[in-house]
Amino acid sequence: MFRLASRIIVVGSIILVLVLVVGGCVLEELQWQQMMHPNWPKQETAGAEVDRAVGAAVDRYEAVLDAQWGDADCVVERCPKSSKSLPGMPRDRAEFTKEERFNLERKAHYLSREPVSSTDLYSVVETDAGVEAIVYVTVAKCDGSEVSVATDPHRMMLAPSTSRVGEYVVMEDAILTKEESPKYPETFSPLYSGRKGEEPDCS
Repeated sequence: MFRLASRIIVVGSIILVLVLVVGGCVLEELQWQQMMHPNWPKQETAGAEVDRAVGAAVDRYEAVLDAQWGDADCVVERCPKSSKSLPGMPRDRAEFTKEERFNLERKAHYLSREPVSSTDLYSVVETDAGVEAIVYVTVAKCDGSEVSVATDPHRMMLAPSTSRVGEYVVMEDAILTKEESPKYPETFSPLYSGRKGEEPDCS
């Protein structure tokens, strides 16, 4: 029994040290970037666990938006698979986010193959209602038989999931304005990255 207790203490101590080291490295990296680039908006973190949960929520949301491009049953007037249909969404949430509605209005003129969106989380700030995140969304889509890629920074508002503890859902999403975008760096160390290396089949 004594040996088992000793092993548990040792393992627990090792895990604690690893968490502190990783957390310290992330904080040091953020401080270094702010020192080298004082004009960049501060890269905030809500803690590794919250950052990961936010990143995962954004990935689930972006997967829904990607699928809508090839879904003939999803239009502005009605869309059974809008992002509001995601699990854990509050009842009073709008049917579409600003960016989602914009996509559907453009899609009204044509159907296309599904694009593939990947994400890089720049900043996460906790608010009274949940969190505010700055997310770089890279969309790879078909331009004829070629893949074209574009990246835009978005501001997303997220709320805690109503059905799953520790998870979040995207409440609002909008691309940063032309005045805001230039303030953010082109390259940085993301708090979270999702769906990397995937591309649509344009053959």
